[in-house]
Amino acid sequence: MASIWILLSYGFWNHTEKSLFSTYLAYNPDDFNSRTLQHNQIQSVMDVITIESKAYHELMGKIEKILRYVEKEEKAKIEYENRLVTNDELAEILGISKRTLQRMRSTDRISYKMIYGRCYYDLHDIEKAIRNKSLYCNPQNLKELRHNFELKSRRVKNGTIR
Repeated sequence: MASIWILLSYGFWNHTEKSLFSTYLAYNPDDFNSRTLQHNQIQSVMDVITIESKAYHELMGKIEKILRYVEKEEKAKIEYENRLVTNDELAEILGISKRTLQRMRSTDRISYKMIYGRCYYDLHDIEKAIRNKSLYCNPQNLKELRHNFELKSRRVKNGTIR
């Protein structure tokens, strides 16, 4: 995989030779490497792309915005994967009775956690079992659960539900 290098240039006027002397600093933000290059070394190392400072800052702003979005989505995915559902919720999602759910627990067809004497199911494990076809679920029920969870999560973050 090719790495991205940021090229910074600086120059100064050489009074004795009456010429402008340019030096370039190549910086790799991925591994924090940098090296100083003279003008004639640049062509052998990389293609030079020149943009104005304003355009550079706009580009960096867009990259940061994309990064924030990706981080937010990753956090939401982790929150969703760690979601536990109750007996009632899972019975409704799968369209089965609570007794059938008990039988599934007894035969180890479904994993669960006991918290203060109540059974909870990891939604991520349930979805994996549905994908592996060891459990059947109406896709609409699972879609509604995801949608409701997202709405509830947003309201909790905004402080409207405690």
